[in-house]
Amino acid sequence: MRAHTSVLRLTVGLLLAAHVVPTAAAGQGGHPLPQTLRPLHERVAEADAVVVATVGEVTEGRIELVSLESLVGQVAPGARVKRAPSNPLPVSSGDRVLLLLRGARSPYLSVDSPRETVRLASTEAEARWSEAIRVLDGSRDDPEDWVELYTGWLETGPGSLRDLAVASLSAPGAPYQPLPASFFAARAEVAWDGHQSAETRRASGRLAILHPAGAGRLATHADECPPHSDPDVVELSAIAAIRFGAEKSEGAVLCALSHANSGVRLSAAKALGRTTGTPTATTVRARLAELATGDDESFVREAAQQALARLE
Repeated sequence: MRAHTSVLRLTVGLLLAAHVVPTAAAGQGGHPLPQTLRPLHERVAEADAVVVATVGEVTEGRIELVSLESLVGQVAPGARVKRAPSNPLPVSSGDRVLLLLRGARSPYLSVDSPRETVRLASTEAEARWSEAIRVLDGSRDDPEDWVELYTGWLETGPGSLRDLAVASLSAPGAPYQPLPASFFAARAEVAWDGHQSAETRRASGRLAILHPAGAGRLATHADECPPHSDPDVVELSAIAAIRFGAEKSEGAVLCALSHANSGVRLSAAKALGRTTGTPTATTVRARLAELATGDDESFVREAAQQALARLE
């Protein structure tokens, strides 16, 4: 079974939750994604300076910065960043890094937590991150520009920026919220566009599921259940269809329950098992019954059995 990304699992887990009170994330009942990453505009707003630099000497309490370029503010070469031994930034001497800094002078504090630390693997990555920081800093009063920037990351990557774009565009408190229904519908179209990279399709799907308009378009495509469909997109489409009661939910769910990837079948069965107060099509119940006795994987059989028991 192909491994699914942790972000997808967190997203699906959120949508599988009981039908709780909607939030304002999408303006019309969508749930925000779990905030495994803070939106970049929030981090830039907290920073007094932003630099790209090479890590010099690393001691118990300090990180030296050399070959430094200031993107926001002015930081002198040889500046240092405080290092907490109990929770240190994951950098070593020689690493090229992007650092968002707080403070008027050296030693600075890092705005980012260790898990948010950006290590730059190439000159191309440095250029992309530097451009992003300059755009966000230069458009602090024009949040609509941030949406364009983040959407571009979805389509061009790299992966670190793509994941950050998903987190940023799903942040419920962002000043550009609520995003229009057309945004989520467009993301659903990209999710099912075979000309896009797999990473772009999956990232777009993780956004499309946050709004009824996106869920509806995902379900419409999944209802056709084209061969060799991306497992992640099929899974997201089925989960969103169940969550929002999309018009084509029956076909989308059947596509997931019949997918060759056992993880997709499992997630769809679990989603149905957590559905309360929503009629389930006879064809879907029949497919669950088939899985409950005939699926090759015991964990899928068990999930289907539990779903049938809860639906009765």
